Amino acid sequence: MKCFVISLKTATKRQAHINQAFLDQGIPFEFFDATTPATNEAEALRLNLAIENTLLSQSEISCLLSHIAVLQEIIDSSIPYAAIFEDDIHLGKGANRFLCDDNWIPSAMGMIKIERFNHIARGQFRSAIKLDSTTELFKLKGRHLGAAGYIVSLSMAKQLMSEVLQYESIGAIDKIIFEDLIINKKVDVFQMQPAICSQDNIFNAHNTTLHSSLNADRVLPKKQKISLFKKCKREFDRAISRRIDFMSFQG
Repeated sequence: MKCFVISLKTATKRQAHINQAFLDQGIPFEFFDATTPATNEAEALRLNLAIENTLLSQSEISCLLSHIAVLQEIIDSSIPYAAIFEDDIHLGKGANRFLCDDNWIPSAMGMIKIERFNHIARGQFRSAIKLDSTTELFKLKGRHLGAAGYIVSLSMAKQLMSEVLQYESIGAIDKIIFEDLIINKKVDVFQMQPAICSQDNIFNAHNTTLHSSLNADRVLPKKQKISLFKKCKREFDRAISRRIDFMSFQG
């Protein structure tokens, strides 16, 4: 398993944190230089990605391009499986069981979300695949945002690149992968339960110290009044969804 951690060269605090987290579990990894707003235009041209009509902020574009660049590296280097992380994540105890090799990944499974995001996930729970007595994979059936930790196969990287390049008005990377493509049934994404990583603002919700500079000026949608129908649908979705647990985390 090849592990990439997207990070700015200047993010010394976050890089020190990542170095220690991966070293503690003996997990090989390498930093992947994040795109910056100053290099957005040149990187978009290199990747043949249209960013002219996007509503994303410059930092959001940088985040998107950084993830797309990792996918391109996976393709160019013919890497069978790679784990992609952002540099403000915490790893769960035992994460090395899943990040040091790819022998545990079921055949033909192209994408696994290994991050615990701060909301419940809708999925096919009855057909979940057991990895061991405490860990399973289930297929996501709806939106489950966050792109701080996921595994992709070489074939999935190629498919994601093909899908992204078709966008005329590009969106945030997590919205593309973990919402649009799932809802439109373009890709199958499996969620690990319990998850083996979490961003600092979720893990340390009331005392976050590793603020993500990649999403520093992310524009969040304004809250809108929802209809009675949408309220009922939301409650129904919650009833058939499951909150993602943490693996036993290290202090």
